[in-house]
Amino acid sequence: RMRKKIIDFTEINTKTCLNEQDWGMIQLDASQCSINAGFIVYSKTIDVTILQTKISEYNIAHGKVFEKWKILEDFCDVPKPNSIKCVDGKPTLYIK
Repeated sequence: RMRKKIIDFTEINTKTCLNEQDWGMIQLDASQCSINAGFIVYSKTIDVTILQTKISEYNIAHGKVFEKWKILEDFCDVPKPNSIKCVDGKPTLYIK
C-alpha cells in the first residue's frame, strides 16, 4: 500500500512524458535485486523532499517486516539505470 502511494505521488501514471528533462529518478527499494535496481521515475514538478520522506518511511516499514519474519535481503549486482527516455508517452528508465 505504501509503495502504491509513492508510485501515485511520482505522477508517472498521470502525466505524459514529452521531454526526458521533466523527469528524475530515485531509488525506492533498498534491494538492488528488484527491477531497475530499485529505481523509479518521478515528475520534477512534485516536491522531491516529500518523495524522499515517503521513501524513507517505506524502507523503514519494509525493514521491520523483514526483521519480524527473519527474511534476509538479497543483494545483487544489477546495473543501475542512468537515463530516462519517453516511450509512447511514458517515462522509462534505461541502462546505457
